[in-house]
Amino acid sequence: MARLIRYMLIALGILLLIGLFGIIASQPNTPVQSTRESPSAMTITTATSTASEKTSKLVWKKAMELNGAGIMNTETFKITGEEWRIKWVLKGGDTSALQIFVYDSYGDPVGVAANIQGEGSDVSYIHKKGCFYLKINSANGDWSILIEEKIPDNAEPVGSVIPSQYKIVKSWTGKGIKTTEKFTITKTPWKISWSTTSSPYGLLQIFIYDEDGNPVDLVANVNGGQGYSYIYTKEGPYYLTINSANIEWKVTVEEPAS
Repeated sequence: MARLIRYMLIALGILLLIGLFGIIASQPNTPVQSTRESPSAMTITTATSTASEKTSKLVWKKAMELNGAGIMNTETFKITGEEWRIKWVLKGGDTSALQIFVYDSYGDPVGVAANIQGEGSDVSYIHKKGCFYLKINSANGDWSILIEEKIPDNAEPVGSVIPSQYKIVKSWTGKGIKTTEKFTITKTPWKISWSTTSSPYGLLQIFIYDEDGNPVDLVANVNGGQGYSYIYTKEGPYYLTINSANIEWKVTVEEPAS
């Protein structure tokens, strides 16, 4: 009898084990989730970001736009792309003329972007980055100049790198012809701005001379209006000769404030 009871207990234990294994087998095989990012996922994300930066599209963006008449030395502007261009338009009929010279920040010539007699329009490309300014000569016409550079679509042009604040060194008003007193420039680039009364028969010319009387530059040769020009000569004493006819004028010399 004791032996029979023992066999019945063993059989009951086996049935309980079989039932337990069945319950375990019926549970879903769900792995434990970790909140830490795996190294492989991090590596893939970084590689994707870098590839996106390398494939940024190059587009043309405006660095500077200028409009005027007569002569001008522009402010210095910075180009960060490998290629930039000058788009220009000249209006004024067959007697108008335009020349555009490109200089680097050291005053060394880079190229000629325009040299035309009579109104027209065109574009010229420069394949060099750095800091530049333009020397514009024109007569009997109005010009418009657009400077664009080819840079990534997620970048912005630097544009002008001229000091933001200028202070007055000397200023004069008058009419007719005047040779000014000498003035001393202590910081560069310095600036000459001018304005006149209106007259269809007006004339304004502004010549710069060094202290020894050597001609330095011609910064205005117009019928009137207003304008400015930057001067990239060294510090030192200078004076102006102002020629005018049939108009009244104001001429101001400025240099960087700091």
